Amino acid sequence: MPFTISQFNAAIADAARPNQFTISFTPPSGVTIPNAGILCKAAAIPGLTIGVIEVPLQGGRRMKLPGDRTFAEWTATFIADQSHGLRTGFEKWMAGIVNFNFDTAAKASGQVTGEYKQTIVVQQLNSNGSSLTGGTYTLKEAFPTDISQIDLSYDTTDTIEEFTVTFQYTYYS
Repeated sequence: MPFTISQFNAAIADAARPNQFTISFTPPSGVTIPNAGILCKAAAIPGLTIGVIEVPLQGGRRMKLPGDRTFAEWTATFIADQSHGLRTGFEKWMAGIVNFNFDTAAKASGQVTGEYKQTIVVQQLNSNGSSLTGGTYTLKEAFPTDISQIDLSYDTTDTIEEFTVTFQYTYYS
């Protein structure tokens, strides 16, 4: 069906912008992660996959049925502050899950006194800074599983340090 340029302009005027977002979460008690929402450079709307179950039929054909929903890991990129408070906070959170002595209970580590699984909220914003309708994703029971390295080099003079944190979560709403 043909459309006019003015129809396209009207439709695209409400297009979501990938650089308009915010994230928020409360770390476990005993952990301080300063300015995470401000220093988050990049994040993503979480992915979703429905698995496929193939049922063999006579004649060699296969019938495909929907399987379980799985939620992909979620990664955010952060700007490192000079005090390394942000990165240290994520490291402390992870140490509370499994510390370097391989104690698996958060309370046994003595570093994280609260529940290590937390809620992360990812909001896509409009140009006025308000949350988009349908643009809020709440990641339930999230916890960090990977903190990337920070590359240091004399060759990089006009950049700031960044690192990524990968989270696992049970589901999102």
